[in-house]
Amino acid sequence: MILKKILLSVLIFSSVQASVFKLADAFISESAVKGLISSSGAKGASLSKMNQYISTSINSLLKKGDGDLYRTLVKLRVEKGDQVKKIGLVRLLKKDINSLSNQEFVSAVNDLIYLSNKYGAYRKRSLTCSLCIGEELNLIGYKTSIKVYDQGNTTLSSTLAKLPKGSRQLRDMNMTNLQILGAKDTTRYLKKDDERAFGLFLELSRNGNKAQRDFGKAVLNFNKNSSGLAVLNGPGAPSNLWRLASSDLSREKLAKFTSMLEVAAKQSNPSARKEVLFDQLFKEAGNDPDEIASVRKLKSNNCFFNK
Repeated sequence: MILKKILLSVLIFSSVQASVFKLADAFISESAVKGLISSSGAKGASLSKMNQYISTSINSLLKKGDGDLYRTLVKLRVEKGDQVKKIGLVRLLKKDINSLSNQEFVSAVNDLIYLSNKYGAYRKRSLTCSLCIGEELNLIGYKTSIKVYDQGNTTLSSTLAKLPKGSRQLRDMNMTNLQILGAKDTTRYLKKDDERAFGLFLELSRNGNKAQRDFGKAVLNFNKNSSGLAVLNGPGAPSNLWRLASSDLSREKLAKFTSMLEVAAKQSNPSARKEVLFDQLFKEAGNDPDEIASVRKLKSNNCFFNK
């Protein structure tokens, strides 16, 4: 009986392999997706993370009970500037996975996440982050992570919902908020995947709760150049700490980190600010080996700071 089940499983697997299995089909099959992610070079925790990002994107794009990803993407209405991404993804969705290169799969995933974040059902609660993808996945070619915020997180979710859907409108809002906050317009340095996350930071810096407003002010002070102008993006930016605005830090932890930033911001040299900040983080870690390891990893990877 056991042998019969094994043989049956082998026959079923063989028939699937022999048939044409397109990328659109693979995307809605967890085992197939994991196989493709693994083939691209991702392993262990990185594989699991990427699988979750793809699953989130698929669920955002597909209506409940609908399993036709190809048809959904064909019908998806996008801005003129996103047509190239959509056309490229639709083309790859029709391709047999046996003739699909790893580079094509990675490209399809990047466009899938981007379009999902901007046009999917979760768009008012989701954010992509190019930094959060991690070094291993980034080296393979994956560009961004995606996260959907719980509707219970009222400040974050309500602020995200207010951000304009259109790229031009969002860019205009970001430029206006930068001017109001007294920061340099560095929007030209932003990756498309990070525009909404940046918009969230600016809106929270102006209209969030007290902890969020204080954090925004501290980041702006930390990022001031010798002329006293806050530079948040690009080669002249001392840090990308604005990205932490979309983190799940509690008000208490955010307030604690804000106080560290305020101390570090008193240093006139941006490099000195970074060192003072990490001195405080190590002090806060105490003798906890896990906390110390986290701070060391943060510093060695140069996360949130320009190299």
